[in-house]
Amino acid sequence: MTPFMQPVQWNMLLKLIVVNAVVFLAIAILRFIHTGLYTLVIDHLMVSNDFDRWYSLPFALFSYSFLHFEFWHFFFNMLVLFFTGQIFTSFLGENRLLTLYLFGSFAGGLFFLLTALFFDTSDTVFLAGASSAVIAILVATTIYSPNLPVYLFFIGPFPLKYVTLFYVLLLIFGQPGWSLSQTAHIGGIFAGWAYVKWFNLFVWNDIITLHNFKFFKPKPKMKIYDPQREAQNEEKINAILDKISRYGYESLTKQEKDFLFKHSKNRK
Repeated sequence: MTPFMQPVQWNMLLKLIVVNAVVFLAIAILRFIHTGLYTLVIDHLMVSNDFDRWYSLPFALFSYSFLHFEFWHFFFNMLVLFFTGQIFTSFLGENRLLTLYLFGSFAGGLFFLLTALFFDTSDTVFLAGASSAVIAILVATTIYSPNLPVYLFFIGPFPLKYVTLFYVLLLIFGQPGWSLSQTAHIGGIFAGWAYVKWFNLFVWNDIITLHNFKFFKPKPKMKIYDPQREAQNEEKINAILDKISRYGYESLTKQEKDFLFKHSKNRK
């Protein structure tokens, strides 16, 4: 098989981007062909500060992060997700990416609703977009490896921590005035920090994985299970994770990084 005919590798990052793209196109088409149905659907997918519309919760606390109405909003979120997600999965594996994406979405929606309780606004505000989920992944990745060089177009390498700082400031203060929806970004930042803070709670107890769905599901591979060896590996993994939580990812030796990467892939 030639390189141009290689089968697509449906990893978790690509699945998230494809799901976002499919929803974006479906909503755009629905808006064009049936306005009434379009309004009904998005009302159930978005989070709102109108507490009489809470019939869509808690599902909307996750669904809003797959919903985009403007092309550039969709494009930039997916661009950041693509580059950040590759770094994140190289540290922790694919399925942890989905866990943090959903956790970032939930935290962003929750911060939005809590803020709405204390700051009453006369206008109804809706929350949509993957920004909270994406920034959670970016913040978590940065905490693991703050000095990782990121090569920016026409500029050159920059430490990841400065790129993240610029992106965070742009999201929070980049819009004129203050918007209730901006508090969701703060929720995403908190989610990224909390994921690292309580790393062991999340890593081996993923909330959900798209492999549970039938589409895109790969054929299972036969594995030989050795309880003693698994226990030894898990003990070593826990020691490495504890070292990361104390001193950061860059404190690991090459052997420890290779070991963590290998076993994060094995536990997808």
